[in-house]
Amino acid sequence: MANAPAGSILLVVHDFIARSADELSLAKGDRIELIERDDDFGDGWFLGRHMNNGNTGLFPEGRHTCSRSTYRSHQACGMSFAC
Repeated sequence: MANAPAGSILLVVHDFIARSADELSLAKGDRIELIERDDDFGDGWFLGRHMNNGNTGLFPEGRHTCSRSTYRSHQACGMSFAC
């Protein structure tokens, strides 16, 4: 997700079960709005808003890809998954 800017809509491609109250649980097919990239810490976690339930929390890098609309609008994905 190296090039996805804040505001991008990300499509979840791998399930993730939250392990603490500040994390988002994700299911394949969910959409997450990227609020903040965690580049300063470099720990692979990002802040986002779940588009289905409105919850905000942390989620790990590598469980999502850029949605088609995000990819078209920004024309940059830079992720390990096909956009």
